[in-house]
Amino acid sequence: MLIISSGYTADPFLDEKREMQVNGLVAKPYNLKQLSDELCRAMGTA
Repeated sequence: MLIISSGYTADPFLDEKREMQVNGLVAKPYNLKQLSDELCRAMGTA
């Protein structure tokens, strides 16, 4: 499982990892509820 957390819309990491299967994305700043919601969504338990 791969969930990316980034504060930048043009993050070089995102460009380099496009071929990887990304399960979720959480934009900074985020709180614990937002992270929890994204983890649940990515795991299919939302």
